[in-house]
Amino acid sequence: MGAYFHDVFGLPVALLAIPNMVMSVGSLIGTNVGGRLGDRRGRRQIVIVGRLIDAAIMIAFTTIIDWRLAALVALFFLAAPNSAHHMSAQTMMTEMIPRLRGSVMALFTSSLQFGFVTGSVVGGQIVDSWGGYTYLGPVAGIIALASVVVFWLYVKEPESETAQFEAGPAPVPVKEAG
Repeated sequence: MGAYFHDVFGLPVALLAIPNMVMSVGSLIGTNVGGRLGDRRGRRQIVIVGRLIDAAIMIAFTTIIDWRLAALVALFFLAAPNSAHHMSAQTMMTEMIPRLRGSVMALFTSSLQFGFVTGSVVGGQIVDSWGGYTYLGPVAGIIALASVVVFWLYVKEPESETAQFEAGPAPVPVKEAG
C-alpha cells in the first residue's frame, strides 16, 4: 500500500504510515465485529459476505478511486470485512479438528505467509509488466471471488459451541428417589 499511495497519489514517504494506520483501525474493528457476528449468525456467512465485499472493493480500488481521501476510506472498508472474514475462517478451522488445533493453525498461518509472498511477487509482476497498478485490484478481486466459490462449495461450518449454546443447555438427568 505504501508504494501504491506514493506512486499514485504522491503521498510523501514520511506519511506512508497513514494507509497502514487506516488499515489497522479497520482490522481492529473488523476482527471484533466479525468475531461477534460469527458467533451469533454463523461463521460461514461472515466469511462469504466479508470476502465478497473485499472483492468488490479490491476491483474498485485501483480502477475507479482516483482521490487520496477516497482511497483511504476504501482502505478502511477493505480492511474491516477482510479481518471479519479472516477471524471467522480461522475460528472455523480450529473447530474442524479440535484435537489438532495447533497443526491446523500452523498450516493456516503457513498458507497465509505463502499467500503474502506469492501475492507480492505476482502483484509486483502485474504492476511492472502491465504498466501500473490499474490491473492489480481486478486480479486480486478475481482471486478473492474464486476463493469465495471454493469456500462456498467445499467448506461447511462445523458444529460449534455456539450452535450448542443457541440450542439451549442439555437437559439435566433427574435421579428418582428411592
